[in-house]
Amino acid sequence: MSKHLVLLTPGFPENENDSSIIPALQIFVKRLIDTQPDLKIKIVAFQYPFSEKQYQWNGVDVIALNGQNKRANKLLVWFKAFKTLRRINKQNKIDIIHSFWLRECSFVGRVYIQKNKIKHLITAMGQDVLKYNKYAKFCSKKATIITLSQFQSKIFYQNYGIKSLIIPWGIDRSEFPKLKNKTIDILGVGSLNEVKNYPLFIRVIERLHKSGLIIKVEILGGGTLEEQVINNIKSSGLQEVIKLSGEIKREEVLNKMAKAKILLHTSTFESFGMVFIEALYSGMKIVSNEVGIAKKSSSWYVCNGESEMEIAIIRALKEKIDRELIFNVNETVNSYLNVYLD
Repeated sequence: MSKHLVLLTPGFPENENDSSIIPALQIFVKRLIDTQPDLKIKIVAFQYPFSEKQYQWNGVDVIALNGQNKRANKLLVWFKAFKTLRRINKQNKIDIIHSFWLRECSFVGRVYIQKNKIKHLITAMGQDVLKYNKYAKFCSKKATIITLSQFQSKIFYQNYGIKSLIIPWGIDRSEFPKLKNKTIDILGVGSLNEVKNYPLFIRVIERLHKSGLIIKVEILGGGTLEEQVINNIKSSGLQEVIKLSGEIKREEVLNKMAKAKILLHTSTFESFGMVFIEALYSGMKIVSNEVGIAKKSSSWYVCNGESEMEIAIIRALKEKIDRELIFNVNETVNSYLNVYLD
């Protein structure tokens, strides 16, 4: 496939050891490189890394625009992005622009393709499908919209009347460690923010603790509500039950998952939930709300409220655990290649 593909993304790893930045995108690009060595790929990162530079990542050229997530830098970053696209296109004609999130990257891509006859794909990555996204309608014109799950696609259609293709993210099995002795009963994984809904997580653990169940619980992630989470744990008397491990490298997260029995995921919204497929392949049971790709199965309890979650955890702790593969990155790459070549 001798096409020229440019990816527009808010952030990208600053080096090959930076595993925590948009893991799903990293896994996808690595496998794309492996399976399509003739495909010319360039990546333009609008906000992160926090420096303006051009560098190589696994053999791919990355151009960082250094927006630093600052509102004051927005117009300057857009100017740099247009200038970068013009330069790239002049050097080697761009065949496809693939933008991530229905936000500023998609806006820049949409404006640029108007005069350049370039195929435009947009992958909606999360809450960008919810109401009042000022970019959604405009960016969706003359673009193929990709959503990550039936759940996300339905919400996008309800809010904007626009149909989308569904292409789930996939995992690379080679990244996962061997299953280990399951020494962690319940694991929480995700940023400490409002959407992840850790007050519910803590209430569920409090109910289990008060029932006399002896459990070991750990939360992986950092964020703006860290102090609130700490205070909630203290006020519930769970300091000896819940361990906060902060934000750790992806490799360490996968190692923790290999040691854990249950993923308790109390998020109020997920477009997909990469953590779900990682948990299942790590031999974990899942207890969650009906978000993203959540689907009731022998490995997955989809619940409504803390009482149902409490009952589900008690049951899941007694059940046999094994690996389960739902989505493989090879399927993701093949699906995108079909769209690139269409």
